[in-house]
Amino acid sequence: MRYFLLAALLSVTGCLLQTENSNSGDAALANASLEFAVVQEIFLSKCTSCHRHDFHTMSEAELVATGQVVAGDIDNSKIYYRCIGSSSPLGPKNMPTVGAPLTSTELEAMEDWINSLTP
Repeated sequence: MRYFLLAALLSVTGCLLQTENSNSGDAALANASLEFAVVQEIFLSKCTSCHRHDFHTMSEAELVATGQVVAGDIDNSKIYYRCIGSSSPLGPKNMPTVGAPLTSTELEAMEDWINSLTP
């Protein structure tokens, strides 16, 4: 499964690097870690229908600095918490609310990315 993700990532990254007129989002994606590039694709495909100008435009460092992600700690990372369908006294966090939920492969990619970040 990881080989499939890596192959998809290399394909996407190669396309981005060959694009002459890339926008700032593409540039950030091209300069990201391999794990984050995969997660950025998930954000773009699953989150942008509702979150038009939100976390998916942030860099890894910005996501950590704003507390959306806790480096190396999936249990305390807000984005991951919302995607796994957890509930709390404040109510359920089931993202995305539109369309299909994240697959186990997509959640695993998000876990791998968060765990790859050093605190």
